[in-house]
Amino acid sequence: MRRYRVLGVYFLVAVLLSAAYRFAGWTETDIVRALAATQLSVKAHALEASVVFAIGSALLTYFSFPAMPVVYIAAGYCLDAYIGAAALLIGSATGALGAFLLYRAHVPTRFCHHGEELGGAKMWLTLAGLRLSPIVPAPLVNFFAVFVRAGPVMFLVTTIVGSAPLVLFYEIVGQQGRSLLFGGQANWRELSVYGLLLVVSTALSYLGPWRSFLRSLRNIKNEMATALRSRGALNDRMKPMAGE
Repeated sequence: MRRYRVLGVYFLVAVLLSAAYRFAGWTETDIVRALAATQLSVKAHALEASVVFAIGSALLTYFSFPAMPVVYIAAGYCLDAYIGAAALLIGSATGALGAFLLYRAHVPTRFCHHGEELGGAKMWLTLAGLRLSPIVPAPLVNFFAVFVRAGPVMFLVTTIVGSAPLVLFYEIVGQQGRSLLFGGQANWRELSVYGLLLVVSTALSYLGPWRSFLRSLRNIKNEMATALRSRGALNDRMKPMAGE
């Protein structure tokens, strides 16, 4: 029971965080003004700001914050693109690993998949492909890694590799936005290169075997639902007998 209570508190915090963002009423103009007001200060304390962005991205990723691209763009706006990208990759990978370890510690092993076909290089490619894909939510990837019993090292490495193209792209978007706001010119060649990197990485994600694993996951879910319904029906039949 305790393990479900811990997961319940976790999901409650995640939902409240998402709801707070949705109903805060922040607009893109508000975000740009806030960034413009703090950009000079952040530039003067780049190391401290990088640590703040890393810790913030770790916490937000841990609780599955739905607007992480805003954080990526903000870091690109305030920091050097590569410094910001490194801070965010470290932070978001750490937060994702924390969520993965939480799920693994509290999801019963009987709900996990034990198929031998999920090991080896195929599993590495699958997790990396899931991270690269823009249509698969990050929390689902964390749960998927738990269901297929991936190791922490595999999870961390594939998270960093799969997240890097998207983080770099948003970082460059933030940097180019800052340049335009202060009267500079956008470096369209650099933006195009990172955009192409994102397109190629997305295309590569569809070549991986992860879609077949998602189908397996749906089958596992259906089997679990059937087993729970059968157990509930059995308990209902046993109650009259216990009353006697």
